[in-house]
This record gives sequence, structure tokens and C-alpha cells, in this order.
Amino acid sequence: MSPPALLVTALREHAERRGDRPALTFAGFTDGPSVPPVTLTYAELDLRARAVAGHLQGRDRPDRFVAVLCPQGEHFAVGFLGALYAGLPAVPLEEPEVFGSTSRLAALLADSRPSCLLTTSAGQPALERLRATHRELGAAEVILVDRVPDDEARRWTRPGITGDTLAYVQYTSGAVGSPRGVLVSHANVGHTAQQCLSAFGPDPDCVVVSWLPLFHDMGLALGVTVPLLLGHHTVLTTPEAVMEDPARWLRLLSQHRAHVTAGPGFALEMCVAGTTDEELGGLDLSALTTLISGGETVRPATLRRFTQRFARHGFVGTAHQPSYGLAEATVLVSSTPRGQAPRVLRCDREALTRGVALPVTRGGHALVECGTAVDQRIAVVDRQRRRELPPLRVGEVWVRGPNVTGGYHGQPGRTAEVFAARLEGSPAPWLRTGDLGFLHDGHLYLTGRIQDLIVIDGRNHYATDVEATVEGASPLVRAGHVAAFPIPGEHSQRLVVVAEFAGTGPGTPVGPVAEAVREAVRRRHGVAVADVVPLPPGSMPRTPSGKVRRSACRRQYLERFTLPFRAR
Repeated sequence: MSPPALLVTALREHAERRGDRPALTFAGFTDGPSVPPVTLTYAELDLRARAVAGHLQGRDRPDRFVAVLCPQGEHFAVGFLGALYAGLPAVPLEEPEVFGSTSRLAALLADSRPSCLLTTSAGQPALERLRATHRELGAAEVILVDRVPDDEARRWTRPGITGDTLAYVQYTSGAVGSPRGVLVSHANVGHTAQQCLSAFGPDPDCVVVSWLPLFHDMGLALGVTVPLLLGHHTVLTTPEAVMEDPARWLRLLSQHRAHVTAGPGFALEMCVAGTTDEELGGLDLSALTTLISGGETVRPATLRRFTQRFARHGFVGTAHQPSYGLAEATVLVSSTPRGQAPRVLRCDREALTRGVALPVTRGGHALVECGTAVDQRIAVVDRQRRRELPPLRVGEVWVRGPNVTGGYHGQPGRTAEVFAARLEGSPAPWLRTGDLGFLHDGHLYLTGRIQDLIVIDGRNHYATDVEATVEGASPLVRAGHVAAFPIPGEHSQRLVVVAEFAGTGPGTPVGPVAEAVREAVRRRHGVAVADVVPLPPGSMPRTPSGKVRRSACRRQYLERFTLPFRAR
């Protein structure tokens, strides 16, 4: 494989050859006076990145990591790219107080120990409040990206970046444990861009629209690194804007004639349920060729409902591209082949509990494919014997390719365990993903996370399958707002279900809904639900990227966390 293009080199070339073309647009959708979108051309983006880089290079203090804490938008991209232009590893993190609690952010800053903190004038007060309560951050210099003058670009000198140079530290979402800092090299970024080009095939005039958090692996790759390296136009907005009004996402796609976008399953459901025909008047999605879905289980009904809802606006079902990836592989592992409708495979539930994917024509557990490997290798492995399993056998998904990153920051033991796994009889290192799945005709199907596996009386039950059953038990159960997890029992694990119930609150009788959940799970899975914990809308623990935090639900349950109300 030829050496990949480096992001900084590619951006410099784009600025010189196509400097007047739009590189990045940010639409903020503020609640106050209307603020027009901000667009930076490639020449302007390059100038701003060089200015921040020149400022960083002109500092007297020794540099380690550069934390990027800017609000979502053009300043985040400029700050992130400025660190890379300076030859310094960036640490993309969320804006202080954006999620209320700052405990996660403070822990990540303590772990990475950056020498400087990038924010904006608007973000400075929240950062100073964080520094006031965490004095260890006081030694780090604060730089306001929007206040760095363009003249600072004159101080910039091209750093000696190679493919092996560390580009950034990407912290995982923490959906199944504490976040870990993944070491992403410049070569990893370049290879990932090549893989995205292979998987999604955008043309040179491609427009990408993204609202995913820029501090998250998918949001950073989709919104910044990949489109800018390839010379595309990226259009950004905020997660909050789309959560408040999902029609904003759709209107951006229509307005910019976007070709590529992405969103988890719950966001597709929001677009279906949270928009009206009146507000979508004139919507045109006919240019959209790639709708990437991932980050959580993609359900067949979600894809079907989205296609049916927006077919009248030009959306075609073959634009759905369910994909699979993780931060440890930079972002992308597999994707549904371009232009093909996603495959749905129905598997016998009883056989799945024994680790066998037995296809059936009716009933069973319906699984949406995650596509085929994109310029890398996938193996499904028996974890105990370290042997590759044949097709239709469930095991741990292992990955090997140039996009696999260098390990975890400050965790050599965990790095060796996860990034240097060996198949029996082979010296080549593999990445252990922690995900369970199987291969069928070369296509990957995921069944769940190892840490989310529920083992009752020797039979394996997958949390995503149980959660789908719970969602269908009653119209009051909110789709995408369910967590199923095991707790210790006297002789075997016991099953607990936590779910948001629509239209309920303290004092609302929820017994009939809880009983419907128990009956549906018993009938479909042959398992008794030990406890049903109903939550009011909006209270399900989630990661910053929107994933349901089953581990947090389980921990809070075992700690006898005081939940709003409960039905046993």
C-alpha cells in the first residue's frame, strides 16, 4: 500500500491549488438574533491554522499535548488543525460545562496533562471556572483561538511530521468503562481517508454535513480530518441544534445538496417522529448518496421507517450504509457496499444463545449487516483458543490494518492486551475490539459487546436483542432509550431492564407497562426479568456521543442509586 497523504501537507496543497473553494461552513442555529453561517475557504482555513500554529511554536515553555476545548464550530477545527500544523499532538475534548458535570472532562485533562488549553472568548468563562476548582490545570496556558491574529502565521515553520508522528489523542466514549486515550498517528488519519474514499466513493465536489461532536472519533473524522484531507466541503452544526430540532439536519442536507452524512439509529428515529410535513416543505434529499449509521445497533425497522418517511423527498434506501468502527481503529472498519441495500439476516434465537448464527426465513432475531472490511482484515475469533472461527459462528471481532492505532496513552499493559493479540500459530498482531459478531458471505454482523453479554443458565443473551424486544412490548417504551444488563444472582446472572417510558412521571402507574415488558421478554427469550426500572423521558445515562451507557445503568442499580421511580 502506498504511503498515505498527511493531513497538514494535503491542506497546504488545497490552499495553494484551490484556495478560493469552501472548506468548512458552520451553522450555529442560536436562539437569539439570527447569525448567518460562517464559511472558511481552504486559503482562509490554512491561514488561521498557521496563525494558531505560529503562536504555539513561539511559546517559551516546553510543549506536550494541546487540549482543544473550543465550542463546536469553526474555531474547534482551527484549533485542532493549528496544533497539528505546529507538530504538536492535539487532544480533542468537549467544551467545559456543555454536559453540566465537568468530572469526566477534568479526569481526561488530568490524564493527558496538556501544556496549553485552546478555547474561545465565549468559552473562556466556563474554562476558568473549571480551572478554579481543579488547580492542577493552573499551569497550562490558555489560548483563545478567535483572538490569535492572522499575523502570527508569519512565525509558523513547517514541522518535521512523518506518518509515525502522533497526530492526536482520541478519548473513547466510555460506553463500556472509563475513557481511554487512543494514540492516533498522522499515517492512521491518512489511511482512514483512503478507506473512506474506497467505502463511500465521494466525488471531488463532495459536500459532507455533520452534527456529531467534534471531540468524538466519528465526529472528528466525518466533520474535519477526512473531508478536509480529501479536499471536500464540510458543513457543521451542533448536536444540541439537531436534538432540539432534527429538521435542521435535514434542511442542511437539502440546502447544501449534501452527498454524505451520518447519524446513530436514535437520530434517524428522531427525524421520523420529530418532524412534520409542513416544516419539510421543499426538502430535497436526492443528492444524498451515503447515510452512514453506526455507533449503536442499527435496527431494520429504523432504516425502513426512515426510507418510507423521506422517499417523497428524494431519499433512496440504497443510501443507507450501516458501518462499523471504533476509535482504536481510528474510526472505520467495515461498511455496507456502496449502492447496495443493507442486508438483513434473521437468525434463530435459540441457536444464537449457543453462539451459532442459524439463518431462518421468518421470526428470529433480525440483524442488519455492518458491511465488508474496508482495506483491512476482519477475523471472528474464539477468545479462549485464539482460533479463527468459521462463518456463522459468534466470536470476538479482531481487526488488522494500517488504520489500527498505536495503543492507549499511559497504559502499556492494556495496550499489549488489546493491540497485540495473536491468533494461534501466527505472529501477526491483531486488535481485539471487545465486540461479538459473525461473518456471513464476507459481511460482518454484530451481536453485541462482550461486556454486555447476559449469561443466564448457561445460555448467552445479547443486550441489543433483549432491548429490541422491550421496545416492542408497549408503545410507551421509547425506542432507543432502553438498557438491559445482568446482575449477580445466587446461581446465575439475573436480568434487569431500565427503560424510558413516555408520558410518565413520579406517581404514574407503570405496572401494566412493566408487566408487558416482562411477558414479552419471557415469551421471546425464555428469561424472567428480575426488575423493570422505568425512567421519565430524558433521564437515561448516555455518553457524550449519545450511546446508552449500560455500564453506568448497571453500576447505579447495584449501588442502589435513587432512580426517579420503579416498578418491580
